[in-house]
Amino acid sequence: MFFGVFQLGPVQRFISCSRKLQDLWSSSYLLSFLSCEAMAAVLRRGGEIIYPSLEDQPLFSYVWRLGEEGKKPWECPPSDQELMPTLPNRFVCKLTSETVISCGILAEAEKTVRNTFAEFARKVKQEIEGKIKLCWIWEEIWNRQIEGFLEIYWVISPLNSENYVKSYQQAENLFGARKAVRDFNQTGEPGYKCTLCGLRQPLHHSPSAVVGRGEVRKFWNEMRRAMGYRFREGEHLCAVCTLKRLMPQYIFGLKAEFPSTSSMAVADFVWDVMERYRADETSFKKGDRDIIEDFVKKARNVRRQAGLDFDVKPLPRTERLAGGTPALGKLSKLDGDWLINDTYTTLLRREEVDSAAITEAMKSLDLLVSRVDEVLKRQGLPRSSGPSKYYAIFQMDGDDMGDRIAKCRTEDEHREFSRSVSGFPLEGAIPIVEGKHLGKVIYFGGDEGIAMVSIGHLLPVLEECREEFQRRVGATASVGAVIAHHKQPLFQVLDGVRGALNTIKMRGKKGFCIALMKRSGDLSYGIAKWEYSGLKVIPLLQELVESYRKGWISRRWYHRLAMERLGLEGELDLAWAEIGRLVRRSADERGMPPSRIKDLVDGLRTLFVKLGDLTSFIALMDIAAFIAAGGGA
Repeated sequence: MFFGVFQLGPVQRFISCSRKLQDLWSSSYLLSFLSCEAMAAVLRRGGEIIYPSLEDQPLFSYVWRLGEEGKKPWECPPSDQELMPTLPNRFVCKLTSETVISCGILAEAEKTVRNTFAEFARKVKQEIEGKIKLCWIWEEIWNRQIEGFLEIYWVISPLNSENYVKSYQQAENLFGARKAVRDFNQTGEPGYKCTLCGLRQPLHHSPSAVVGRGEVRKFWNEMRRAMGYRFREGEHLCAVCTLKRLMPQYIFGLKAEFPSTSSMAVADFVWDVMERYRADETSFKKGDRDIIEDFVKKARNVRRQAGLDFDVKPLPRTERLAGGTPALGKLSKLDGDWLINDTYTTLLRREEVDSAAITEAMKSLDLLVSRVDEVLKRQGLPRSSGPSKYYAIFQMDGDDMGDRIAKCRTEDEHREFSRSVSGFPLEGAIPIVEGKHLGKVIYFGGDEGIAMVSIGHLLPVLEECREEFQRRVGATASVGAVIAHHKQPLFQVLDGVRGALNTIKMRGKKGFCIALMKRSGDLSYGIAKWEYSGLKVIPLLQELVESYRKGWISRRWYHRLAMERLGLEGELDLAWAEIGRLVRRSADERGMPPSRIKDLVDGLRTLFVKLGDLTSFIALMDIAAFIAAGGGA
């Protein structure tokens, strides 16, 4: 018997080269899909998958069904559940055959993956060729870049059931040694580089030996028009990044764009609009016109001038609230850019635009925002902060998972651990992020994943995910999160997420690091453990956020504390007393009972003492105030 360890990539380089959230999802989904193809190939040759567990995994069931029926994804598109990338790019299997046959099984799995990837590339290439006139040089670039892209590593190692722990450790050591000897293909990538990955030559169809920027730009202007503006102005992509961008539509049949960063930023406002509309539809009328429908109509009139996405796939929770109401259905599908005033002011600066139509759309948006505030005020609820320009994205990773697996003494224990870990995305993360909150899971493969949420839902999502992970898996988790402007380049945000996760990992794990990336360029980090001697940090911060929103406490207290920081640095007792004084002074006892104020003060003081650093404490207070203000403090 043998252990087989199989991994495909590249992962970080492929995933991080993303300009849109759809690029990020597309990268993750492709790797999960190809991993399923490899595992299916192993199972068909008599192997057994130990990790991940494939029980009740919609994506794997979909891939297996395609293989059994001899169909392609574009012939039988996946359902919403099957579009969830919930399986990792790495698996461990048991092979009961002799050495040569076991090697042949994993070699067959590798061949299956490479053939599937090449088939996807051919399909997308055919779609492009059907819409634009091309020449031989284009095909040469495409084939060179696609053929040399995938990195696949695998090993087999003897499995001794009498000493399972040692056998598994040997397999992991052998796999580590194999990965250390990287495959290397020397290929030339002349001229300008892809504007997304910066690694490969952009596609073009000029046969000239030296290709100028103007020729590349001319080709990509044609591509934009031919492919329905799937590419933004100024984007010049290589074959791999073009495949990533077009794969959702032409391979998996997605009819709408993945929610954008802008859609995520305005999600809290959209929810406010929909809830108020449900409660009092007549308040959203102006004469015989529906304010929401009128706004969507006027925004659509500007669409062609903008060259922006218009309809996107709605967030699961807003889609459910919209139900069958036409106005809410249209609003839930509207890309977030159209709810942000900057979109229209930017358009007005362009030459040769219909300024009257743009101005009408702006006025219609302003009316919608003011009407929501009027309704909230009339109903005695905290006023809306309007469409936010900030969203949150986080990465979660289980702590010391390698050590947990290494302690599995038998195959049965390993399989049981795999079941608990592999079940978390579908039974824990996705129901929390998408079912209870305004968020969308991008990828979640067992103990690690990445998701985006509105800033108003960031704190409760983090707390609920980590508690559910600990309950199901029996292990702690660390989280790195970034609150970023919707126009911040996505690759910078993803770098920030990884940096935040690495920061908390280096500080002992079992906690979170939230980076606040303001548009002004300011960058601050809020870092803490999940708990300190029974004090749960996230619920404490959420209590502060709610107090700010309801007007029970003024945010000025922590600004005052920040101004006094130099004088209080190193004076723990004095700072401890000052925190209590400032909070009490800024609290409104008419809205917040004295007992609740006391509990909040005690919690904040305990947090400060445990952090032992006023700068770190103020950073967390800054994040809470920023969230409460909907993207401002």
